[in-house]
Amino acid sequence: MFDSSFEYFFIQKKGYENKDILSEYIYQFKTNFTRYIVIVEEYRYNVFVPKFYPSRFKNNKNRFNILTNDFITGRIIRTVMNIMLDLLKQFPTSSFAWIGVPTNTTNKKESTAYTQRFRIYKRVVINFFNKENWFHYEDYRTSGYILVNKCNTDIESYLNSIMIMFVNIYSDLEMPN
Repeated sequence: MFDSSFEYFFIQKKGYENKDILSEYIYQFKTNFTRYIVIVEEYRYNVFVPKFYPSRFKNNKNRFNILTNDFITGRIIRTVMNIMLDLLKQFPTSSFAWIGVPTNTTNKKESTAYTQRFRIYKRVVINFFNKENWFHYEDYRTSGYILVNKCNTDIESYLNSIMIMFVNIYSDLEMPN
């Protein structure tokens, strides 16, 4: 299901004068039906967060929550995974994080806990990033996932710093008990 992908193109890198978000790397790819935009945010601590959406929803505040029903989810996710792997080649000590956002359509409103996207992304990531080289942190409550590169020396402290950073940036997140 996740064996093939689409050809993607790097569009630009935008830098920020922000203490947490440093840059955005913007990519695009086309399926048979739709053009997709992939934004990978670079945060402090060398953490990258991929996000993607169909370009036709660019101005929709829920652009990350919409299902297109194109039935090519595997190829779309594999394309985003390939972008992540390319960034890993450029930044070999990087780690990754994301939220499996809830679906929000007229027919379906999912809670933020253990979303369908979270379950799919988790399954894919386990196949691409082995536990020998990566620490997988899963937060079912928020559908959050942090993939820590084990080349970092103190994994626990590094993970804690990442989590504190995200909680400080995103007010709807909170530290786990």
